[in-house]
Amino acid sequence: MKEALARVALFERLSAEHRAALGHYFSRASYRTGARIFEEGDEADAFYVILSGQVQIIKGGTGADSRIVAILSPGDFFGEMGLVEEAPRLAAAYMLSSGDLAVMAKPAFDAMMEEHPLIAMSIRTEIMRRHSKNIKGTLDER
Repeated sequence: MKEALARVALFERLSAEHRAALGHYFSRASYRTGARIFEEGDEADAFYVILSGQVQIIKGGTGADSRIVAILSPGDFFGEMGLVEEAPRLAAAYMLSSGDLAVMAKPAFDAMMEEHPLIAMSIRTEIMRRHSKNIKGTLDER
């Protein structure tokens, strides 16, 4: 797990020691193509890092009004914003291809944020970057 986390942009600046500590908070889960990870509006109960396979993030349900927000690959992560903001999921996540995810459940996430302030700061910084990027993208679409 430590090697996989080293390839995640969110954790690349952390020391090997911090990544090793971080690895203890994750579990590994396997998903098949098309599997639902979570739906838009679900309670945010975990943070995910893609170890293998691809994940599709969809906004607006599964009907004609839905749109693909992102296609994520190994090393990418998702689900952290809902945990930090304690808000429902803003989009749905499905496996685009079979693969493994590192999963950090909310209790482990909360403990990690409290016990490792450097990691917490890194996650908060990345969330701010993502929000800024999303806002800029929304403004560019107008």
